[in-house]
Amino acid sequence: MLDNISKFHKHTFLKQAVLTFIASQLLNKKETQQLTQVFQSLDKKGNGRLSKAELKQAFQDNSKRDISDHDLDRIFTSIDASNTGYIEFTEFLVASTNERTLLSQTRLDAAFKMFDLDNNNVISKKEMRRIFTTTESLNTIFK
Repeated sequence: MLDNISKFHKHTFLKQAVLTFIASQLLNKKETQQLTQVFQSLDKKGNGRLSKAELKQAFQDNSKRDISDHDLDRIFTSIDASNTGYIEFTEFLVASTNERTLLSQTRLDAAFKMFDLDNNNVISKKEMRRIFTTTESLNTIFK
């Protein structure tokens, strides 16, 4: 799991949205329960989010190598998609789950069906605007 986190990198807005949707809606109960337990064990303050210090402590406790402040900053910034200064649970799910697992054909098909609101096998700009509430981010995608 920490290996997945250390290899995680920032994605485009659209890919991040799809990964977030799949992680929050399409992971099975067993996968979610396991990651919930890990998240809760890392969340020393019990506030439902991970600080940079908590992430650093996780690497120190569970890794055979030290993590530099530079690498920690890079990893943390990549995971914190919402730019809150914390890693929220859904962001943790996306980062700690192997990308191949998240992007299985079955899960991609299910996500596509959820985004294709009129079931015409095309996701239009109009459908994307209805799906995503952040029109400012959509404007940059559709320029």
